[in-house]
Amino acid sequence: YTPSMQQVSAQKVIPPDIVSYALLLQDGEEAVCHTMIFYADDRPAMFTQDYLPVIMVGENNPPVGGEMFWEYLERSSSKHIEYVLIDISPVEAVGEIAEAFQVPLGSPVLLFKETFLDETQMVPIAFSLNYFNREVLSFNLLTRRG
Repeated sequence: YTPSMQQVSAQKVIPPDIVSYALLLQDGEEAVCHTMIFYADDRPAMFTQDYLPVIMVGENNPPVGGEMFWEYLERSSSKHIEYVLIDISPVEAVGEIAEAFQVPLGSPVLLFKETFLDETQMVPIAFSLNYFNREVLSFNLLTRRG
């Protein structure tokens, strides 16, 4: 595939409950949400919403051109990311996800909920909702015995 990316938005928001819980935010505490669509050969492959607590990263600290997400997180938060906890589940495409993937409402997609943690595994630095278009991408796991 030839990859490309489109930044849809970057804004300060009151995040959904799932995000507030994962980031240990208080009621009404804001986060910066970066919404992006990643493409494979011009086909929408991944829709992401990356949330960073405003108290940790500030309000106006955009990624630098070509900067990897982990680099941006570490620069913005002054924290070292040591772990990423990933919860993987099948969900239905609705709203902006169905629209971004150009699929019918209710189409199956794969959701990765990622919590970025420091070395203590106690400090959540960021939380991402990553939706994968199964018509473009698939995943395989290789496990090793022992």
